[in-house]
Amino acid sequence: PPYGAPIGYQDMYDPKEIEKTYPLRPAYIENKPSYYSKDVGIPHYHNFTSFNFSFFYNMNAVYLGMMNYMDWNFGQLVDAVRQTSNGKFADNTVIFMTSDHGDYSGDHRFVEKWPGGMDDSLIHIPLVASIPNSPINGKGIKVKTPTQSFDIGETMLDLANINKTYVTFGDSLKDYLMNGESKVDENKLAFSEGGFYWPYMVLPGGDDHITDPHSLYYPKNAEEQQFNGTGCPRVVSIQNVNYKLVYRGTEGWDISEFYDLQNDPTERYNLFYNDSISQQLKDAKMTLMSNLTNWYLLTADITPILTDPRGLPPQSPATGGPVHNYNEWYGM
Repeated sequence: PPYGAPIGYQDMYDPKEIEKTYPLRPAYIENKPSYYSKDVGIPHYHNFTSFNFSFFYNMNAVYLGMMNYMDWNFGQLVDAVRQTSNGKFADNTVIFMTSDHGDYSGDHRFVEKWPGGMDDSLIHIPLVASIPNSPINGKGIKVKTPTQSFDIGETMLDLANINKTYVTFGDSLKDYLMNGESKVDENKLAFSEGGFYWPYMVLPGGDDHITDPHSLYYPKNAEEQQFNGTGCPRVVSIQNVNYKLVYRGTEGWDISEFYDLQNDPTERYNLFYNDSISQQLKDAKMTLMSNLTNWYLLTADITPILTDPRGLPPQSPATGGPVHNYNEWYGM
């Protein structure tokens, strides 16, 4: 969708002030995945290589206005809960605001998202919560410990005192929200996955749900499946507050990444293939690789404890529904 905000928000931020205080991340960085490339990457595919950076700062300013407008809407929702029925819901309603992903909005001369990208612009998303009867209400806290989407459901169950009857993989954030715990947990890990590989993931009708060849997004999604620089091979990210590892396992797909977030918070210097890094960094990298393996071992192939009374979907191949012909899709 286009970058645009309502009147009063569209021009709320000055692009020149953004450039001074929080400059966009540079383009065409070395030792990065091929989608960064000027010749075959996203800037090339979107035909952005000839644009000057003022264009991207103007776009970023509008995007910030959009975020401010969403913040206003969140406030409207919180106020409505407090005011409805003379406030009877205010003491028993928990409200979370987050997002499914971020947006480059000009960083690296990129726009929107990219399913094969694990850049901070995309996976470092907001998580805002309004919790009734919390001692930190009216004060607020900012938590630097990494969290992940799994944690939200876990937190809701914990706040509602609901006992789980199934396996989950998140951590409750109740201590942060109810007790004001702000100490950074350096061992807390956050995971992200993306990209495509298997036929059922790709067009038509795959993970990005673009089935109509006449759709505005069909060409972009088709390009995402390629291996020519702008494609999105399978990728996984693991990070704690100090280090981040992005792994693209199959040789020839694209390069992997490793960042020292303490000294490189904007992820400019990929150390994954750097053999001259300190032993501390080497140990941190190996620890993340080991934790990544453990995560897959613990979260894969979990059999549900209870059978879903609804059964299988009526159009499932397991119940005699249609089976997609992948060979026909690819002309095999």
